[in-house]
Amino acid sequence: MRVLVLYPQLFASPIVNILIPLRHLATLGDIVLEHCREDQVSPNQVRSADILVTCRSVDPTFKPIYEYALALGIPIIYDLDDNLLAVPPDSEVYRYFGHPDKQQQLKWLLTQAKLVRVHSPALINVIRPWNEQVKSVWASVDWELVPDTLPELHQPLEIVYAVSPISGAMFYALIRDDIQRVLRQYGERVRFYMLGYRDAVLAKQPNCVYIPFESDYAAFFRAFTRHGYAIGLAPMKYDVFYECKTDIKFRDYAAAGVVGIYTDSPLYQQVQHGITGIIVQNEPGKWYSAIVDLLENPAKLKQIRQAARQFAFQRYHVDVTSQQWLTDLQSLQRQPSAEHISHPERWWFTDTGVVSAAQRFPKVYQLYQRFVPFRLHVLLSRLYHRLKATLAAIPKLPR
Repeated sequence: MRVLVLYPQLFASPIVNILIPLRHLATLGDIVLEHCREDQVSPNQVRSADILVTCRSVDPTFKPIYEYALALGIPIIYDLDDNLLAVPPDSEVYRYFGHPDKQQQLKWLLTQAKLVRVHSPALINVIRPWNEQVKSVWASVDWELVPDTLPELHQPLEIVYAVSPISGAMFYALIRDDIQRVLRQYGERVRFYMLGYRDAVLAKQPNCVYIPFESDYAAFFRAFTRHGYAIGLAPMKYDVFYECKTDIKFRDYAAAGVVGIYTDSPLYQQVQHGITGIIVQNEPGKWYSAIVDLLENPAKLKQIRQAARQFAFQRYHVDVTSQQWLTDLQSLQRQPSAEHISHPERWWFTDTGVVSAAQRFPKVYQLYQRFVPFRLHVLLSRLYHRLKATLAAIPKLPR
């Protein structure tokens, strides 16, 4: 069985949700795996596939890829780890996924997929109007990046808030007052780490550390699981959009031996309060009380971090998640293709066989990713592809 995985960019979602378990299946010989970005795939790669898997694909530029796969009778699996049908208008992400053209493409792909895999039970009801074949799954932890034993806790004890820069300020507002109260009370006995988000006021305090966001998930996870953080904070808004996200905070914290404090949300229904983590309400003083209780009870802290690690190892092991994938893949079969299919040799939006700009100029590409606002990526990409198509259509003059 040949499986082709396509994604807009190689970020955490395709790596953790798809590639880790599928690479494991490929190692076992159960599948032949190929993966690449949408703007790099060739028609021949699509033709060779038995099943096509994609995630976060919303750009109508690449619709011909999926139309071609459908014409060939290749089943599509859409792996969805976010409610992209209802991104909040005030979110910077919305400026990308919320565009009408992208919403239309997303809905079309959801209806065409033979199976939609979601990572939150709440997302099932959101997807059902577009596709009845939807199931809730969970992602892997890449245990090869995790040390065999839990790291020793630092002194002073370290509290970590790990989040992306996009949502950092929004969630931090839920815990700001309680964090400041803890830091005032404990002073040099604790240290607060801000990973990915920087609060300008706290960053000036001697017991606070800011570490910029690391876009390379493997590099982040390897360092994170070895550091020795004691307590991790995972605030979440009470909203159906956020309840449709993944439990990646619990996976990361538990694997690292970090005792997580989580908002009481369906997203963290697998967390056993007081056993594998702490569940709190988003109310003033609740986060403060939970943090203080852990700081004052080292035995409880030790017991929870060990239990959470053991639970995560059993639930999120690649042996478990890869078998989920194998069951889904084996449930689908490539159908006979339609007659008289036009087989393209290349797409208009890609240079088959040409090294991408990200590979050719990695430093420039990193600067682009860091300093160019995300909402401009789509516009610049669209202009780039249209320019390429225009130039390609110009007849070449005879020599």
